[in-house]
Order: sequence, then structure tokens, then C-alpha cells
Amino acid sequence: MSLEQETLKRMRSTYGQLFKGNNPFAEVFTDKLPNRLILCPTEGYFLTNEQYLALIRTMRTLGESSFFISEIEGENDVFNNPGHWQINVDTPYEDYCHLPIYLENAIYSVAGNWGLIISHEEHALFGGSYYATQIFKENLPNWRDGRTQFNVKWEYNKKVYGSEVGWISGLISHIDEHDCKKHEF
Repeated sequence: MSLEQETLKRMRSTYGQLFKGNNPFAEVFTDKLPNRLILCPTEGYFLTNEQYLALIRTMRTLGESSFFISEIEGENDVFNNPGHWQINVDTPYEDYCHLPIYLENAIYSVAGNWGLIISHEEHALFGGSYYATQIFKENLPNWRDGRTQFNVKWEYNKKVYGSEVGWISGLISHIDEHDCKKHEF
């Protein structure tokens, strides 16, 4: 599915407003998305059904009718590569899961209210305006579990595989940067 150049140009602009990088292990959000969460686990390069439905309900509350998805893995300008979609809010989860997404990807609001990046390590980072984030939390009652599952996963990875985890403190600082209620995480 090829997107028109005008849509791709709009995607690039919106992406640049929301994300300052494409590394899901580092600081990814601009200050436009000050409220942040960790979602873990994901279904590979896709949200879980529960996460997806929470996002769709959030979008409907915000009056949004579609969202963007961009494959973002790599060092080059990701907008010079294929792997970009504009998806209607009525798209069922099963259809979303059948998109040919094979790399780390960003799912983001056409209106610029929220964005998330999904990593190959089965976690996602969600950022949003205060309002969008509160609605998302209401629609995903177990949102706090994401941080817990993330910590458990990386403690296991360090113990069993000797994985490097020095990056985690920087990521957590970025997620908590604007949060006045850090105890909620």
C-alpha cells in the first residue's frame, strides 16, 4: 500500500513534533508528549489486543478517526523507506496484526495528541498530552503492570543472558521526567 506524497509529508511533520529519536531504549519523546508510560509486554512488533483496544477507545474519546504507523528501525531517514500506513480507527485488531510490520515501529496520532514506539524487545513507550494519557490509562486498567513487567523482564535478561541494562535508568528518567506522581508507576 503506497501513501500519497502529501500524506507522507504530513506523517514526517507529525512524527518530528512528537519524537526526538527512534530508539525505544532511550529518550524518544519531545516535550509535546510530557506524560509517559511503559507498556510491556507487546505482541512482538504489535500492541496486544488489550493495548490496541485501549488506544482505539482513547482515540474515539479524543475524536480522532485515524492514526499513523511508521517502521522506524535503523539509522537512516525512515521516511525514505516503505513501511508507512494511515489506519482507520475502525480497523479490527486482527487486520492491524496482519499489516506487514517487520521492524520497530511508531504508532502516532494524526492530530499529534499521543505517540508510541514498539521495540523488538516486546515493550512499547507511550507518550501523550495529559488528557490523552489519562484517557488511555482509564481504558487500560492494568497500565501500571507495564512498568513491573518491564523491570522483571530486564532483571531476568541481565541474570540469564548477561544483557546490558545500563540504559534503563536513562529511559526511566525520561519516562518519569514530567511526572509529578512518580509513585503511580
